[in-house]
Amino acid sequence: MGIREGNHRRSITTSLLLLTNAMLVKLVKLAQFDG
Repeated sequence: MGIREGNHRRSITTSLLLLTNAMLVKLVKLAQFDG
């Protein structure tokens, strides 16, 4: 049970990191486009 919970938390953290990374990439692309 504990291990499964840990894996679930890790997957949530990973998805959040991927989401943040995608947002940063979009912002950088927008900044380059504007510049």
